[in-house]
Amino acid sequence: MAIDPELLLHPSDKAALKALKAIPGFSQLVKGYMGILNERQMRIINMSSNLRLGEDQMPEIYRLLYPICDKLGIKVPELYLEMNVVPNAYTYGDTDPFIVITSGLLDNLPRDLISAVLAHECGHIACHHTLYRTIGIMIMRGFGQFVTGLASLLTVPLQLAFAYWMRCSEFSADRAAVLCEGGPDPMVRVCFAFAGCGKDYTTEASLNAFLAQAEDYKRLVADSKWNKAMEYILLSGKSHPLNVVRALECREWAASGQFLRIQDLMQYRLTASAGCDVPAPLSSGECARKKRADMETLFAEAGFTALEFVPPDAGPDAQIVSALADGERPFKKGDWIPNDARIVFACREEDPYGKSPENVIGGIASDAVNAVNGLIGSLFRGRQNPSAPEAVREAPAPLDLGEAAEKVTCRTVPDAGAIPFDDPRKLADSVRRSMDSASGIVEAANGVTAAGRPYVYTIVKHRIYTSGGSGIRRGTEYSLEFSVKNGVSAQTVSGVFREEEPGRRENEILASWRDTPHADGETWAGDPYDPFWNRGYLKTLAENAEFDGLYPDHPLSVIRGLVKYIAEHN
Repeated sequence: MAIDPELLLHPSDKAALKALKAIPGFSQLVKGYMGILNERQMRIINMSSNLRLGEDQMPEIYRLLYPICDKLGIKVPELYLEMNVVPNAYTYGDTDPFIVITSGLLDNLPRDLISAVLAHECGHIACHHTLYRTIGIMIMRGFGQFVTGLASLLTVPLQLAFAYWMRCSEFSADRAAVLCEGGPDPMVRVCFAFAGCGKDYTTEASLNAFLAQAEDYKRLVADSKWNKAMEYILLSGKSHPLNVVRALECREWAASGQFLRIQDLMQYRLTASAGCDVPAPLSSGECARKKRADMETLFAEAGFTALEFVPPDAGPDAQIVSALADGERPFKKGDWIPNDARIVFACREEDPYGKSPENVIGGIASDAVNAVNGLIGSLFRGRQNPSAPEAVREAPAPLDLGEAAEKVTCRTVPDAGAIPFDDPRKLADSVRRSMDSASGIVEAANGVTAAGRPYVYTIVKHRIYTSGGSGIRRGTEYSLEFSVKNGVSAQTVSGVFREEEPGRRENEILASWRDTPHADGETWAGDPYDPFWNRGYLKTLAENAEFDGLYPDHPLSVIRGLVKYIAEHN
């Protein structure tokens, strides 16, 4: 199984690539180079001019790839030897990349370090660097400068950003080499060699002095902004970072807890000898609405051995509603969790519209909505609680959900103990930890229904983008999770509601708020329960319940009406 590249990517690699993609003209430049990038042509050039290594051609070097590719979980790439006195190695291609090493590398590097260089190049493949690095190499070598329509896209910012990202990507590939070699020393020695210590000078050369030099350089740059600026200027046209910096980065990463965890994970996947911590492939929130079969495969491949699905007989197409580690705590993508920890997925059957309308409140057609509007009451009604008031046992009047309801469903949660009915703040904290930057808490509250059943609910907002005749429009979608305790189990209503007139309520109330004096310290947007939480899509004052009466068709007004309806009729 391929190693997750997220485990190897250096922070500067991710940040530099994000900045590169944000530069105007990036996507057009990539498309332009892909038009002239011919992987087959590159392979033909290599096969016609260089030496292809294999089982029948310098097998001692070629076989070094086998354990490396096993550890990284990638296909063994083709390997070529190029006659070039400059010690170097590089990876070309996209869909089927290949590695080229030079004769100068074999002449100047001790043979026991060749595997570290190959592991570094395989690291570029494992980290999915190859396409952009191939384009970057073409840019730095001048390809495309005289191609019609492409030269104009080669702006200075893009050229500098490509070079900077290529330097940062080297740190990620170095991490792959450190991992495959079992520690930092081989890659540190490679950097030592590229800094000037060839294999003929090893008797008098000091690796410790080289590392001390690296520490001195780090302090030199850190002590002065001018020195830092000079470093950037001097490196701006180079594709590789400084050798002393790379050596130090390898040492520091190998001493981190992350390296030790990834090393244990790699050993576990290769030998299945003992349990270990494994990173969650998705967050709890990202699991929602995925199919059971997909999540079962994904988490099993990640190394988790104790997956539970509730109910156990949920079909392969059942939708995941929630995912909790040990059945009680949400997790983020990349969180390290013991591989034998219970990962409990609550499920519901997917897309029940037209198949079992008794489980749907809002849906695809108005007659379906009308037919089941009164059904929530029947799910929890007084016939399940003989002591309930007579009014509760009577069928409720239909509720009009209007056009805002995209989808509303009901499901049974077998273990009500997993839901904090007495602590909505705890529920809000749990939901908040699993949210992404485009979501935010609007409301979390609890209470007791007319029949005396505890309930708790959350309302979460999500930023969405829709396309239409006038282009891309930004809007807001709201999701409701409302749970009612029913003995040892619970009934949960989940709904998705969308604005019909995106932004109308918020814009009108914001205009009024700006023109009206307000209390000192009052802000337009913020988390309703944590004043220090400033991430995500924050709730605004326009979403307070006091404005629902002015906007009866707004999703929040409809959701709060639904909450009241369920509580009063159960």
